[in-house]
Amino acid sequence: MKQVNSEPFLRKMKKLKTAQAVNLAIWAGLNILVAGIFIFQSEAHYFYLHAMNASWNLVNLFVAAFIYHYHNEIFKRRLSILKQMDYQSHIEKAIAFNLGFQ
Repeated sequence: MKQVNSEPFLRKMKKLKTAQAVNLAIWAGLNILVAGIFIFQSEAHYFYLHAMNASWNLVNLFVAAFIYHYHNEIFKRRLSILKQMDYQSHIEKAIAFNLGFQ
């Protein structure tokens, strides 16, 4: 069987996964900042909404850090495309769980 050079694919996947993790971290950070401001400026009955928003975005921040660290560790290894796709499947399940799809 002929060997396929998977390096371009893996480089592109690493770039995409890093960008996704960074975007999620920025989104979570901005939401924490805005919710933190609104916690102190809103009426009492909106306090819980903004506190919940900030709390959930702390979870998103940890998910982004996990994705970033996990994929950087995985991409350091030499893996076949099938093994890489298996790891990809795991992280997609984690993101779907975070979004509330499962």
